[in-house]
Amino acid sequence: MAFRSDSGLIESLHRFPLNLRVSIAFVFLCLLAFASGPLLPPALAVPTRVACVGDSIAFGSGTAVPGFDSYPAQLARMLGSEAWEVRNFGVGGATLLTKGEKPWTRETACQTSLGYLPELVIVVLGRNDTKPQNWPFKTEFVADYRAAIGRFKALPSTPKILFADPFPFRSQAILRSTRRRSRNGSR
Repeated sequence: MAFRSDSGLIESLHRFPLNLRVSIAFVFLCLLAFASGPLLPPALAVPTRVACVGDSIAFGSGTAVPGFDSYPAQLARMLGSEAWEVRNFGVGGATLLTKGEKPWTRETACQTSLGYLPELVIVVLGRNDTKPQNWPFKTEFVADYRAAIGRFKALPSTPKILFADPFPFRSQAILRSTRRRSRNGSR
């Protein structure tokens, strides 16, 4: 059996920071493990519905073409459309906290993702919750997370749920300081 690589896909992955590429690889491997169950003959197979829910990381903010470069779009190309149907329910700036500045659970994307009846849900939420204006409500984070996940668990499709670990929000001043130190070789 010969394997080939899609150099365009590999090149597009290299545009992302290492931590995002690692997350994409992790999700890909989890999906392969998820798919290791009994396989149906191709004529009878129905694509597994995957809902990628989250904030701007899922939406693809900062990429040249979010509909093509976002991690859900790349994941869909990696998995192929015959066995997997991957949809992006990311909302830029979304928070998990219901008292945050833009709660994902109050966005249209939330209701749409529930109506999609996914069999697998990949959650990338929490980064915007660490912003200074949202973090005063941090004591409600776990309860809000459980409530959001409970919505998916209650679906008749009984989806499996994967959580990505988003890196925390840092102010631009902290980021500039960190970059200066790393360029100078200090910590």
